[in-house]
Amino acid sequence: MVSAITWTSCTKEKAAVPLTKKEIKQQVDSIMNARSKAIIEQANRDLQYRLKIEVKGKADSLIKAHAKADTTLKTPKI
Repeated sequence: MVSAITWTSCTKEKAAVPLTKKEIKQQVDSIMNARSKAIIEQANRDLQYRLKIEVKGKADSLIKAHAKADTTLKTPKI
């Protein structure tokens, strides 16, 4: 009985209709738009994180280098 129900339900399915080029393009565009948004959002999160941790260290090292340069360049001009 169960196999008869399964067999009849499978035979009632429609045959797969091949997609047109326009439908394929719409589906690809839809998938790519969603994926592109996700990639851009992740990249922005990564950028903000890196700015928080890297800029401060870089600024500190530049300030230290600039301060050393000021103290070592006290030669008289001729």
